[in-house]
Amino acid sequence: MSWFLCTVSRDSPRNWDLCKEVSAWGVSTRLETFRMPRVNPGDHLLVWIAGVGFRACATVADAPRKPVDRSEAPWPGGLHRFGAVIPFKLDLELSEPLRLRFENHRQAVSGLNLFQFRRGFVIVPDAAGEAVATLMREAAQGQAKAV
Repeated sequence: MSWFLCTVSRDSPRNWDLCKEVSAWGVSTRLETFRMPRVNPGDHLLVWIAGVGFRACATVADAPRKPVDRSEAPWPGGLHRFGAVIPFKLDLELSEPLRLRFENHRQAVSGLNLFQFRRGFVIVPDAAGEAVATLMREAAQGQAKAV
């Protein structure tokens, strides 16, 4: 199973609530150079809210697909901007996001670099995904809402 980093922009923190409402991650495909990574049911998503921290872990529930109407792409830009949605099952959401320190533009625990956090949706090494998910599960024991 692969791991993916899903980043919510600092300018659009409400987008995570919209994702939960439709149980899907929207992938912005308005850039002509965008190449969708291979995503399969059972893969894992780590949700990062820019300026806040890691907020949730989810499991891909179905293959990515093109949204059929605005209800499946409720984010600003809608169908024009979001050419793919990835259905997910929310596994864990932290009430207090997990903040991990950066050193020299790289996150100390995960090894992820700032460029990866700016992409919106990017595959990450399994070791990085597992490390973050483990820390999130540990944090959840005292403060999170497990679903």
